[in-house]
Formats: sequence, structure tokens, C-alpha cells
Amino acid sequence: MFIFTFLIKKTTIPKRAFVIPTLLSLLLLAYELPTILIDDVQYLVTSYSEPEEVIEETGIFILSINLAQVTNVKNEQEVREMFTYNGVEFFYEIMETTNFKRYTSKNKEIFRLLGLNRRDFDKMAEYVSTYINTNNPSVVEFLSREDSSGDSAGLALVLSGMIHQGDIQNNFPIGVTGAITKTGKVQWVGAIKEKIQVANDHGYAHIIIPHANLAEANEIKEALGLSIAISGVKTINEAIKVIENVNK
Repeated sequence: MFIFTFLIKKTTIPKRAFVIPTLLSLLLLAYELPTILIDDVQYLVTSYSEPEEVIEETGIFILSINLAQVTNVKNEQEVREMFTYNGVEFFYEIMETTNFKRYTSKNKEIFRLLGLNRRDFDKMAEYVSTYINTNNPSVVEFLSREDSSGDSAGLALVLSGMIHQGDIQNNFPIGVTGAITKTGKVQWVGAIKEKIQVANDHGYAHIIIPHANLAEANEIKEALGLSIAISGVKTINEAIKVIENVNK
């Protein structure tokens, strides 16, 4: 912008030819500054999160992880030391934050503020209400949490609601993760490695995940030498059949 202003200082040009590039430059500057100056997160660290049975006595536990943002560190080793106590590491994964991740997050937030997109968590709440009665106090409380994000709890909420309503029965604790659509499809979720580790650390014998994550999950299971049973499902109906088979 400064170079452009210097070059045209002594040049006679139409006002519009000056104003438009200047405004575009200012908009670009406003877009870039938050990423360059404000976003100082260097690493993201995933760790164990207690599985949650939103509706008690349904046996369906949401698999999730804790995500910590780390700033003002020199390198990954320093991060590792921050999450190590008495020689024990209390984390699953350390990921370096990239500009691609920063821009992706910022763009999503801009679209949301402009009303062009909604949070995944809000869309999940709408889809869940398509299948179960969301007036249950426990479900209402869960869907009202302002600090929650993502949509991977969708499948677990639907299955919990169906069990609570008497549509299906379950007598065993099962870890569940999976996003859902309005048409009943179960979609891919992130952090599947960490969620499998959470389920294993909590002692679950069986978990239900999206079929799209199954190949990766089986590789992780083999690499870590786990005995946990993993069922990949493409639809809510397939997840129901898994629960029925587990209970036979």
C-alpha cells in the first residue's frame, strides 16, 4: 500500500483507481494482523479426558480428549517437560501449530460471524434433535455448554437417547465417537488415536466409531498392542445393531 501511494503521489489518476486498491489493502491488512500479531499458539497438546455418560445408566460414554494450547516455548522438548511429572508423560500427542491451521480456524470464525456458517457443535445439536427427544435435562445441559466444540458426540447422544426412551437396551459400558447427519449417516471424526487410547485407559472392552476411521483405528490398535474391540459403523442403524450384538 505504501509503495502504491508513493508511486502515484505525483500522478494524476481517477479517484476510484486510488480508493479501491487502498481499501483492498486495508482489508488485507486487517485480515492478516490477527494471525501475525495475536495468534501466538505454538503447540497443541492432547491428553486424557474422562469419558462422559450424558444420560446416566445408558452405558453409552462419549469419547473425547483434552486440548491444551501452548505459547511462549522454545521447542517441543520444553512442551514435553511441561506435561511430564515424576518421569510420567501426561499427554497423547504434541502437534505444532501451522499457519494453515491458523488460517483455517480464522476463516471458519469469519464465516460464522457473517452468518455464512454455523459451529459444528450447533449443527450437531440440530441433527440430534431429529432422532431423539432433546428435552431430557442432561441432554439440554450438554447442548447448552458454551465451551464445547466439534460434532463427534452426535452418535453417542442419539444412542443414549434411544436407550433412555426404551427404543433399544444396553447393559454394558461402550465408548462411542462419531458425527452424524440428518439422514442418519455416521461421519469421520478427528483425534481417533487419542480417543482409542482414552477408551483403553478407561478399561472399555468395546467402542463404536465411524467406519471412515476404522482402517486407521485398526492400525493404531495393532501398533499399540491393544485388545479393545472396535466396531466401525456407517449409519445410526448399524450402531444400534452393534449394541444389540454386544448385549446378546
